[in-house]
Amino acid sequence: MSILYKFAMIRRELLAKLREDMEKSMKNWNKYNELKQKRLARFLPVQ
Repeated sequence: MSILYKFAMIRRELLAKLREDMEKSMKNWNKYNELKQKRLARFLPVQ
Protein backbone atom coordinates (compact mmCIF):
# COMPACT_ATOMS: atom_id res chain seq x y z
CA MET A 1 0.00 0.00 0.00
CA SER A 2 1.29 3.41 -0.88
CA ILE A 3 1.48 6.18 1.68
CA LEU A 4 -0.81 8.37 -0.43
CA TYR A 5 -3.46 5.65 -0.50
CA LYS A 6 -3.28 5.24 3.28
CA PHE A 7 -3.49 8.99 3.72
CA ALA A 8 -6.54 9.18 1.44
CA MET A 9 -8.28 6.40 3.38
CA ILE A 10 -7.58 8.04 6.74
CA ARG A 11 -8.80 11.38 5.41
CA ARG A 12 -11.99 9.77 4.12
CA GLU A 13 -12.67 8.18 7.51
CA LEU A 14 -12.05 11.46 9.31
CA LEU A 15 -14.37 13.35 6.97
CA ALA A 16 -17.10 10.74 7.45
CA LYS A 17 -16.75 11.02 11.22
CA LEU A 18 -16.75 14.80 11.06
CA ARG A 19 -19.94 14.74 8.99
CA GLU A 20 -21.60 12.40 11.50
CA ASP A 21 -20.61 14.67 14.38
CA MET A 22 -21.93 17.70 12.51
CA GLU A 23 -25.25 15.96 11.82
CA LYS A 24 -25.56 15.08 15.50
CA SER A 25 -24.78 18.61 16.63
CA MET A 26 -27.28 20.00 14.10
CA LYS A 27 -29.97 17.72 15.54
CA ASN A 28 -29.08 18.90 19.04
CA TRP A 29 -29.15 22.52 17.89
CA ASN A 30 -32.59 22.01 16.34
CA LYS A 31 -33.85 20.46 19.58
CA TYR A 32 -32.42 23.39 21.53
CA ASN A 33 -34.11 25.90 19.23
CA GLU A 34 -37.44 24.07 19.50
CA LEU A 35 -37.24 24.17 23.29
CA LYS A 36 -36.34 27.86 23.17
CA GLN A 37 -39.33 28.57 20.91
CA LYS A 38 -41.66 26.68 23.27
CA ARG A 39 -40.32 28.62 26.26
CA LEU A 40 -40.76 31.92 24.43
CA ALA A 41 -44.26 30.91 23.35
CA ARG A 42 -45.26 30.67 27.01
CA PHE A 43 -44.41 34.31 27.59
CA LEU A 44 -45.51 35.79 24.28
CA PRO A 45 -49.21 36.08 23.45
CA VAL A 46 -50.28 33.76 20.65
CA GLN A 47 -50.62 35.65 17.40
